[in-house]
Amino acid sequence: MRLIFLFFLICSFNISAQQRNCGTMTYLQNQISNDPSISQRIINDEALLQSWISSTSLSANNIISIPVVVHVVYNSPTENISDAQIQSQIDILNADFRRLNSDTINTPQPFTLVAADTEIEFCLASRDPDGNTTNGITRTATTQTSFSTNDGVKFSASGGVDAWNTTKYLNIWVCDIGGGILGYAQFPGGDPTTDGIVCDYQYFGNIGTATSPYDLGRTATHEVGHWLNLRHIWGDSNCGNDFCNDTPEHSGSNYGCPTFPSTSNCSGNGSNGDMFMNYMDYTDDVCMNMFSQDQKTRMIASINTQRSGLLTSDGCQGSEYGCTDSTAINYDTLAIFDNGSCCYISGCTDPTAVNYDSNACFDDGSCMAPLLGCTDSTAINFNPNANTLFAYGGELDNNFGSGGYFYNDQHLLLDVYEDCIIQSATFYAEVNNTITFELRDANGNVIDDTTHSVVPGPQQLALNFDCPVGTNLQLGLSAGSNSGLYRNNSGPSYPYDIAGALSITESSAGTPGYYYFYYNIEVEIPCSVSANYGCTDSTAFNYSPTATIDNGLCCYISGCTDLTAINYDLNACYDDSSCIYPVLGCTDSLAINYSPLANTDD
Repeated sequence: MRLIFLFFLICSFNISAQQRNCGTMTYLQNQISNDPSISQRIINDEALLQSWISSTSLSANNIISIPVVVHVVYNSPTENISDAQIQSQIDILNADFRRLNSDTINTPQPFTLVAADTEIEFCLASRDPDGNTTNGITRTATTQTSFSTNDGVKFSASGGVDAWNTTKYLNIWVCDIGGGILGYAQFPGGDPTTDGIVCDYQYFGNIGTATSPYDLGRTATHEVGHWLNLRHIWGDSNCGNDFCNDTPEHSGSNYGCPTFPSTSNCSGNGSNGDMFMNYMDYTDDVCMNMFSQDQKTRMIASINTQRSGLLTSDGCQGSEYGCTDSTAINYDTLAIFDNGSCCYISGCTDPTAVNYDSNACFDDGSCMAPLLGCTDSTAINFNPNANTLFAYGGELDNNFGSGGYFYNDQHLLLDVYEDCIIQSATFYAEVNNTITFELRDANGNVIDDTTHSVVPGPQQLALNFDCPVGTNLQLGLSAGSNSGLYRNNSGPSYPYDIAGALSITESSAGTPGYYYFYYNIEVEIPCSVSANYGCTDSTAFNYSPTATIDNGLCCYISGCTDLTAINYDLNACYDDSSCIYPVLGCTDSLAINYSPLANTDD
């Protein structure tokens, strides 16, 4: 899925022009060239994140505290910034992420409705990875006069300093970054030895060496947003997608301090224009003042999935705090005072797994991927390998790549491995309309269809398409009925396997670039009725229309089957009501006592 351009983010700035500028794509392509597996990791991580978002409701007043270690790497005394300057940056992060910053009054009224207290806080670590007391700051003198975006500052072997445990701490390196670069961040899922953010010493905090117009600490706020899986607000493309529905589409980045409203020529921009005051835009520090609610959700989801180690990190507590119960899974032998973090329930913590346990606080490695099929052992289509009756697949939503509303008829191609039912799917409509949705065979002949009235925005619609086993089935719309359903024109990653029952192999536009209309596809294999034995041959005398399994007793010879009858037929297996029973009397018509009704001589 689709986020290949998001994995490593380098935010560079042209100082002479006083403009922020980002070299993400060039840097990322270099990373992918060195490690092609990055692309698949991005896809897997995004699927996990989206599943968590769709299945979880955020609880209020659930503050997450992230331990921070700041590595100061300096060549000159000026670069060796003070503890006070470092603390000023931590204070700024806390203010910005909790929406306690004094410049919230500058948020335009229409955007205050979605401005968020992310309920994420930061503290300088008080306990290092070995359990020793620390102030959360390391200082390393180097012979390097400056560093670039090759991560040299992150390794002692190249004049920098190695990261602390990146599953438990946010590592921030502060140094002289050459080329006018203010900072860069690594998205979740990368090399753990390089995970964290890097900031230039001139743009860290709001005192000391902090330099205008980036002297209010928003460079670190911006980069930490990326570290928690936020994309630039303009989606890194013209009218792109930042995966947050409450941020307007931008035609591109903003610089300096625009005047509200500042509009973009994008269909999703709206009357209020760009949210240029968002921390994920490129405006000057003094013009940034908010995150949105959907950005909050995305960051919380990232912490709970890709950065879940932060939830149990004890880096913000002294070495005497931790779980003191030896029966707990996370018992801390160094703890003296219990901090309430003891965990007693292990299980599957992956929300995409069929055995996900919402109560588990420790993953025991038992997670099972969904395998669709009938799990009822009494049903005739029982699958002993199946573990779920229904599963969701394809793209879970349209928050990937780029795209827009499309007005012509195209379709997805399916290979179906087991008879199944496509129960429903999510569609994104631009206007009110009536649309007929179709399942067709490889030749375009309609197998099943249904008609719905759609309204603007996302909606889950019932389809109930019976899918037979086959290849290149078409999942599309009836000809001429589409008046604006959303399609992605970049970012899909075919094939999409749905629990082993079917696979979306490509679209009618070809594999690389397009994904049409059907999102969050729900597939089910219902159990058939319990087995019913009987004769299943309709030509047999004893054919049973309700039989599902032939019992081998089909009968094709009729006659009298009563042993007491005088015309009993030994070969007959089906009685045709022709049986004749004995009547005693004289059967000789010449006799004086002849009985015309008799059939057996007495």
